[in-house]
Amino acid sequence: MSSRSGANAIVARQHEGSTGSVAATVGCAVVGLLIAGPVGALIGGFAQLAVASHRDRRWQQAQPLRISGVSIPPSCTMEVNGVTFLAVDVVPAGGGPSWRVMRRYNDFLRLSRQFRFLRFPFPRKHWFGCTGHRLEERRRGLEAWLRCAVAASMGERISNKAAAGLKIFLGCGAQELAPALQAGQAQQQFLRVLVPVGCQPGQEISFTAPDGRQLTVVVPLGASPGMELQVPLGPASAGPSWNPAVQEAQAQAPPSNQAPAAAAAAFAAPSCETCSLQETCSFQTVLLSIQVPQGVLPGQLLGVKVPDGRELTVVVPEGAGPELQLQFDPVAGTLTPLSAWESPASVPAAAAGASDQSVVLSIQVPAGVTAGQTLEVMVPDGCKMLVTVPEGATAGTSFLVRFDPMQGTLVPVTL
Repeated sequence: MSSRSGANAIVARQHEGSTGSVAATVGCAVVGLLIAGPVGALIGGFAQLAVASHRDRRWQQAQPLRISGVSIPPSCTMEVNGVTFLAVDVVPAGGGPSWRVMRRYNDFLRLSRQFRFLRFPFPRKHWFGCTGHRLEERRRGLEAWLRCAVAASMGERISNKAAAGLKIFLGCGAQELAPALQAGQAQQQFLRVLVPVGCQPGQEISFTAPDGRQLTVVVPLGASPGMELQVPLGPASAGPSWNPAVQEAQAQAPPSNQAPAAAAAAFAAPSCETCSLQETCSFQTVLLSIQVPQGVLPGQLLGVKVPDGRELTVVVPEGAGPELQLQFDPVAGTLTPLSAWESPASVPAAAAGASDQSVVLSIQVPAGVTAGQTLEVMVPDGCKMLVTVPEGATAGTSFLVRFDPMQGTLVPVTL
């Protein structure tokens, strides 16, 4: 999580303003994350600290994470719109369901800057793409580094900023894994399915299970024709529409002494159907803050340099002041202006709470949820709390809540 900085400089000369043309191009500062998820999913959200901790508390012993392990399954990597996402599975300490978050390499890199004290190598960036064996080496390296960071957070004095960054990294946008996906399923049955010729990662293959069910599985990133997928099978009562743990399909090469054609005869004979890559997690949207240049008027287009290097445009809304809050969706590649009541920057100082540890969170209302209903929110310390959707908040909009870790309260912010 990056705090707002003053790096909102104009990086291109202003054009003559006219509707339909870009009036100017500006940089942006990341304010926080906005998390969107389906109904019933765990909703996580984090915005900038409303009141920063005192400097003399910066290196206090942070509360240890209540997790027992992390892993990055090799078969769960996916590519969406040219961006590679790695699945990070988290196992809580003391039992309870595991959960998964999807993270890009840049998310790991941002977290590593909070753990510069670690004497453990961090995988370098490849400027000309990272696929094949390079991607697998990166995955193994990131998994080892992340485990080292988790261990350090439990046994050493680390800054509160580093601890908070790790909690956000492992918690925001989390989705609970189904029981069949969690570790310790010793009696889990697997079916070996061969990837047919012409099938690519992201496509669906359908096959017939031994009990006669017609099932489908998405070919994971890194799999190729002739490779074998280990597909976990669920109960027959799940019905023919049940999708057998797509993200846990484990790709492995067929035996070297057996030709792919011969191997295909030994396993289920799948058929390949082209489909778009399914998004199996809630991706994060980023809250940005930009400075509107002088002379740029409402209704004009403004070019914005977003954190991943792209230049996107947004229409300056009516009533916009010198500072504008935008919601950036890195997957869709869109920028959406936020109204004043949705913006954490507009929270009055009195709404920051009674504790100097208070945090203001921005929560996006999922589809199908209306005012008066209750949402489950994962707060920055990893706990789950309930909050009632306030009046006026509708699906797709965001509302603010104040989390006080000292008092253990989570209440909507009234502006």
